[in-house]
Amino acid sequence: LLIDTLQQSRPDRRWIVYCVCFILWTTNTFKSFILSQSRYSSTVLATHMKTVLLSAIYKKALFMCYTSRKNYTVGEIVNLMSVDCQRIQYSHSSLCLGLPMIIGIVTIVVSVVVNTWIVSKQKVIQEDVMHLKDKRIKLMDEILNSMKVLKLYAWENQFKNQAEKIRSGEITLLKKVYHLFAISETIMGVAPFLSNVAVFAVYLLVDRESVLDAKTAFVTLSLFNLMRIPLICMKLLIKNVVQIYISFERIHEFLLTDNLDESAMAINPDAEHAISIQDGTFTWDPSLQPSLWNLNANIPCGQLTAIVGPVGSGKSSLVSAILGEMQKVQGKITVKGTIAYVPQQAWIQNASIRDNILFGKAFNKRRYRQVVKACQLDRDLSILEAGDLTEIGEKGINLSGGQKQRVSLARAVYSQLDIYLFDDPLSAVDAHVGKAIFENVLSSKGLLAGRTRILVTHGINWLSQVDRVFVLMNGRISEQGSYNELVSHNGPFAKFLQEYSNDTDNQNDDSEVEATTADKNHQSEASTKEHEEDEIKGGERRMSKNTIIWDTLFLDNGNTCHVRDSGVGESPDATGITTLDAREGKLIVEETLQTGRVKTDVFLTFGRAAGLCVLLIAFLVFLFNR
Repeated sequence: LLIDTLQQSRPDRRWIVYCVCFILWTTNTFKSFILSQSRYSSTVLATHMKTVLLSAIYKKALFMCYTSRKNYTVGEIVNLMSVDCQRIQYSHSSLCLGLPMIIGIVTIVVSVVVNTWIVSKQKVIQEDVMHLKDKRIKLMDEILNSMKVLKLYAWENQFKNQAEKIRSGEITLLKKVYHLFAISETIMGVAPFLSNVAVFAVYLLVDRESVLDAKTAFVTLSLFNLMRIPLICMKLLIKNVVQIYISFERIHEFLLTDNLDESAMAINPDAEHAISIQDGTFTWDPSLQPSLWNLNANIPCGQLTAIVGPVGSGKSSLVSAILGEMQKVQGKITVKGTIAYVPQQAWIQNASIRDNILFGKAFNKRRYRQVVKACQLDRDLSILEAGDLTEIGEKGINLSGGQKQRVSLARAVYSQLDIYLFDDPLSAVDAHVGKAIFENVLSSKGLLAGRTRILVTHGINWLSQVDRVFVLMNGRISEQGSYNELVSHNGPFAKFLQEYSNDTDNQNDDSEVEATTADKNHQSEASTKEHEEDEIKGGERRMSKNTIIWDTLFLDNGNTCHVRDSGVGESPDATGITTLDAREGKLIVEETLQTGRVKTDVFLTFGRAAGLCVLLIAFLVFLFNR
């Protein structure tokens, strides 16, 4: 209509041209608004999809059974949460644009056929890329977790070569993927142009009397231009569909793995006993023999129960069965109330000591101080830079084994739950420290008095102070009863005591010598410091020997802390109070973003990496296309 009106030069119909132009402008304006809203809604939906998938994968990782967990490394699970979920999020926006309706043009059909072949090749290569990516992340995780061993044995180059070899194979496959993608994009990019040429050529060759005038040419070009955006979307869809398919398959396979057996443990607040096991047989893997056989035990409420036995008898497996982490073959376990668990290997998060102990619970100053003192952490807090606000590295890298175990123990004690499971936590601390922890925490006079405590231990020093003892032999409970009853029976428990008594005597002798030496050193250091202070400050008032200034150990306002060098139960030294900024205990600081114009060197670096000649040719092609 516009072309006819302008060609006929009819002024009386100019108003039609203006009306049509106004309608076109209005339509395009509304189109922009609607398209923006559509993209916004699509982005929100894609973000929700990613959040749901992340939550599902995280929850699945927590509830996977032992056999399922063996098939997935940490690197593979991280890849599912980072790479695959992100691909689904980004590709979802492209999917919401819709499939283009391509009809009847041979050139476009051929391009689709070619791209279909490319898609099949990309799918195979993408699966290999993800496999190598999982392998690389697994290797990097092992390297980072075993850095001390690598440095000790000078294995840096060997592991570096392994990582570079895997990465080299990954890059080679990625090059193939992007070469195929470049071919696909080129085909889809020239498809509209080739379509125009093919249509005009056929139009002129079929009927020699046909005239290609402006009206026919512009209408044809407009129609093909309408197909341009769908074709661009189509080439993106071809790439994204491959990635989405692979990611969905990986996540689907992961989510279908077996979970923990929820029926293995039942919680009954009205139960008579704290923990009751009836005819319990449990296994880690259904294809293997059970680790625990025909267990029958009733653990009373509010008592201290010890589980003993030789190495490999199933003590830790029994604790795992109570937690519901083993697969039930038969029988049942009934638990009354909530459980706090202290494992052999302490789990420490990358946070301050206070956050590790509180673990999300409200800060109660009085209870917090009692817990820290009972777990023998006061001495450590006085030494650390920022007291209990000192940040702990990943997996407690800046703490010793004993410190990590005491922090883990303090976390459980502070939680104030109904039942406490201690899987030999005292084995990681010195003998005199373990004795103090037992008296202040586990015994009938400790902080947990009146609560149900189950202690897995090899130590025999404090077995006479427990209320009940269970003896495990080869996955079965061979004996149970009070300490005096089991000793008088002269059964497996008596043999256990005899076996470990010699080792314990040697350890006690060593610990007594160590404690005596430590006390002498501490007294010597204290007297030296007092003498130096007398010479320097002369008339300053000394603190009482049996006083511990708790405010010097804990940060009440989160800004500063006062630190004294004080021993366990000893007075702080008289050197004065040192005020520290809490930020000095930080290991990780917030990133700072640079603002301003991007430097020219950045663009030149990218240009050199891509190749200046290739970049120049691509830029000229882009200008010519525009």
